[in-house]
Amino acid sequence: MDRSTAVDISATCFAKLTRVSVKQWGYGNVYQRGATWWIVYYVDGVRVRESSKSTDESVAKKLLKERLRRSDGTAARQISIGALLDNLIRDYRINDKSVNWVETVVRLHLRPAFGYLKAAKLGTPEIDRYIDKRLKQKAAGGTINREIALLRRALYIAFESEPPLIARVPKFKLLDETAGIRKGFFELTEYERMVAALSKDIAPVLRFAYWTGCRRGEILNLRWSQFDEAGRIVRLEPGTTKNKEARTIPLSAELLEMFREMKRMHDQFWAWSPWIFSRAGARIRDFRGAWKNACEATGVNRLLHDARRSGVRNLTRAGVQRKIAKMISGHKTDSVFSRYQIVEEQDLHEAMQKLEKLHGADGETRTLTPSRAPEPKSGASANSATSAQKQPQKSHNVNPKS
Repeated sequence: MDRSTAVDISATCFAKLTRVSVKQWGYGNVYQRGATWWIVYYVDGVRVRESSKSTDESVAKKLLKERLRRSDGTAARQISIGALLDNLIRDYRINDKSVNWVETVVRLHLRPAFGYLKAAKLGTPEIDRYIDKRLKQKAAGGTINREIALLRRALYIAFESEPPLIARVPKFKLLDETAGIRKGFFELTEYERMVAALSKDIAPVLRFAYWTGCRRGEILNLRWSQFDEAGRIVRLEPGTTKNKEARTIPLSAELLEMFREMKRMHDQFWAWSPWIFSRAGARIRDFRGAWKNACEATGVNRLLHDARRSGVRNLTRAGVQRKIAKMISGHKTDSVFSRYQIVEEQDLHEAMQKLEKLHGADGETRTLTPSRAPEPKSGASANSATSAQKQPQKSHNVNPKS
């Protein structure tokens, strides 16, 4: 039985079981489930079904033709995950992204686990085994998700290349990260202690993050060409932010003075350097050691990203509209923005104090719900209570002329 016959028989049997319409197209099939057209084809003996997400049959045929074209190449059956990881690192380097951490993750985790495997053989079981192994190694859910996301990115680069290097990308299941959401904030005293403990080249990074809520990568990538002293702003260029969109950051008086001092040092000693935040002109890429030492010296257990959360919170506390605050911090949606609006214990106390002020403004205790009158008792007591209740009504009917 040749390959096309096997596909026809399999798809036809599937159609009979699910009562769908099947039409042959090349070496695969298109079929209809409800109003939506689907395609079915084989890659190295593995049946693949995929929705065209369209009610138009021609769209499904076009998609099937593209998938069959991808699955025909011998490279798709021979290329290894290791080669795809090499392409991933090259892609990060070409697009001037932070490649150092990618190389580290690939070297320590992804290549040992997947490098030997043929790309066509990668599936959900292999990915699940990797996740289980990393969990046993006490890796955080967010860390594992970032590693899996790199693997998925490597596969998509191969899938979207021309000619395609792989025929399909398997489904990836990510771990729930809600339990590991970081909730730290810098209080003013903690912020001031850390600024004093950090070196003169790292302290400005924290100060900028605390005032603006910008991300670490956005801060370290700033160049002097983006600083407008007259306008008191810093411009984040398109492609340098997480969402690839340009942003304008206004500078407070404190930040403006800091930038002026840094500019004087830059012009005098290392005018050749384009970087605003630098070590004697050299670009700052990593300062984990300096940060750890400052935390130990001050007893402040915070992350730089806590300054971002604090910056967003401080903007809203200052009465800045959420729309404007998002434009400064770079958040795109309210759901992501609200993730940082984590209520602290002090906020809860302030809320209760406001409630106390409302209820006790005149110095008296107020009852929020009216008390209910007691039920009358039976017998003579009940009759007494009834006459007592009627007495006020009788007094209202007294004739003033009597």
